[in-house]
Amino acid sequence: MLVPVKIKGIEVDAAMQPVLVLTDVAETRFLPIWIGPFEAFAIGVALKAERPERPLAYDLFLAILSSFEASVRQVVVEHLKNGVFYASLHVEQNGRNFVFDARPSDAVAMAVRTGAPIYVHRRVWETALTGDQLYGTKAGEPSDAAATDAPKEGGKAGLRAPEKDAKQGKIIDLTSLRRNKDLS
Repeated sequence: MLVPVKIKGIEVDAAMQPVLVLTDVAETRFLPIWIGPFEAFAIGVALKAERPERPLAYDLFLAILSSFEASVRQVVVEHLKNGVFYASLHVEQNGRNFVFDARPSDAVAMAVRTGAPIYVHRRVWETALTGDQLYGTKAGEPSDAAATDAPKEGGKAGLRAPEKDAKQGKIIDLTSLRRNKDLS
């Protein structure tokens, strides 16, 4: 079963690493995925509907798809294995459907550009954080939710709360959330 999600935003953790935050429609749970700075830029540009002077790789790929009368239909965050998220990019061409393995950051960058829906598989979504867990507004042990779509050296400590909600004590240590966990 798939859970429809939307992009809550791209935040920065205490180590200044970008974190893509996905949320359900009601914004009751959040799935943080650590991404690279170039992917964060590509997603941010698309979210703001900005057009760089020269096309980014995602724009080029979409132009190629379009020339073959193909289009992105949906993105699915499929599973989490060894602390790494895996996604699929679903493409349709003249009634034929294709599914490609992708990093969530790349797949989301394509979805934002095309308006394609983003889904998270239920077994992965069950690890999503509440707002209190994500932003550390309540004491307690966080769940094993956060991971990355690319292996990184060492842990990243804390996710910064949005500036409008920033209050003392609203930063949590997400290092413990990046445990190796298989959700295939």
